[in-house]
Amino acid sequence: MNNTAVLQPPRAETFGPRPFARWDANPSVRLGQLGAEPPMDDLVNQLHQTVHGFADRVMRPIGRDLDRLSAEQVIATGSQLWSFRDAYASLGINMEALASFPPELMPDIFAILFEELGWGDAGLAISAGVDLMPHYMAAKFGNEFVFKAYPEELIGCWGITEPDHGSDSLDANGAIFHAQGKYGRPNCVAKITDGKVIISGQKSAWVSNGPIAELAILYCAAETKDGVDPRRGAVVIVPLKSLGVSKGKPLEKMGQRALPQGEIFFDNVELDIDHLLVAPEDYKKGVYAIHSEANALMGGYSPAVLAQLTSMPMLMPMSASRAACRSSATRMWPSACSTWRARSNCPGR
Repeated sequence: MNNTAVLQPPRAETFGPRPFARWDANPSVRLGQLGAEPPMDDLVNQLHQTVHGFADRVMRPIGRDLDRLSAEQVIATGSQLWSFRDAYASLGINMEALASFPPELMPDIFAILFEELGWGDAGLAISAGVDLMPHYMAAKFGNEFVFKAYPEELIGCWGITEPDHGSDSLDANGAIFHAQGKYGRPNCVAKITDGKVIISGQKSAWVSNGPIAELAILYCAAETKDGVDPRRGAVVIVPLKSLGVSKGKPLEKMGQRALPQGEIFFDNVELDIDHLLVAPEDYKKGVYAIHSEANALMGGYSPAVLAQLTSMPMLMPMSASRAACRSSATRMWPSACSTWRARSNCPGR
């Protein structure tokens, strides 16, 4: 399923201004598939052609078929969801590959990757994105334990929302909290004590990949000797086969039905302190880090979904999603690459 792109040599006038004598008699602008964007690096062009072909020939047909199934059928053995996952894995888009790209190309690479995946199928694209989150964010946080303890082949998810607090666990600054509001006790709490992290509570039915996930990056409130504080939370890597973890039924919903979502419950799940990626004193930095990634990725999906709804080709410029990716990539990607290379002896480019 690896649709390798073959680049054709550009015509002489492809790049740079064309001499006036060679202008058309009636000049007009010819926009390419990416609108008014300037030419991209050859590596990015190859990725674009490969992922676009994959989205068209693999994701779109599978997404249409999964949309007609129940949530239970989508994740069942023999479902085409697993065919998609196998085909996507064959593209080789993993941490080792991402760490080999030059940091200056990462804004374009991320924008291209997730716009094209979103054009193929929004639900499958989000599944692929959150799948990467546990290892990707561990690399950004400079944590090598996750790579040593858990293979990247494990299906990943990101635990955020709670049934009684929504996504408040990501509002550590209280930026959208009512001035006279009272938070109450958080639902999901990680107690940090004696070299252990003990997790109790629930994440809601909106955990993407929840029903099939094997490894979670969990954002929740923390309990220390000073008590429970939702503004000083914790980021924890949780293997979902741990004692005390259970799951609800996959969620039936309108839209993105190819994306499995469902509840995850934690009943005094005890983990070694090595699983703590971000401690309470650094929680706001941890929230900023994942916001900068997730918002950029969703910014990539969005124009692709609009193109789907209007049945139009992808003619939107990538400027907005590239700009969103650029902030994250330029500030944080070099440290992620360094973590991966130190772990894998990857020389980079």
